[in-house]
Amino acid sequence: MSIQTQAIEDIVLKFQARDIASIQGYIHPEFTWFDSSGSVVLQGGQRFLSALEGMWREHPEVVNTSSVCIQVGNLVSHTESFRGFSDGHTEDWIWVYEFDAGVILKMYGFLNSTE
Repeated sequence: MSIQTQAIEDIVLKFQARDIASIQGYIHPEFTWFDSSGSVVLQGGQRFLSALEGMWREHPEVVNTSSVCIQVGNLVSHTESFRGFSDGHTEDWIWVYEFDAGVILKMYGFLNSTE
């Protein structure tokens, strides 16, 4: 297992534990999250971490499961399912992460949401 794939697997576990301090060590300060169209969802490591904390406050029962990570070069991908939203919807994502020096610089998200 590479440093990058281990990082993603650890982030999934830290998400479950609501351990924002441990997740922060994996996020580049200039982090950018893109959606499937290539548009910026949010920019900045601190903004991303704040968004996670906001989701946890708004949806305290959210849990996630993750697939095996696949790495090609400095890119790592995996699927992740989120359940437990307050309104009952689920979210299934394909994530692609671009690493820089062992931390996530860019994240590309491809969402399949169901009601």
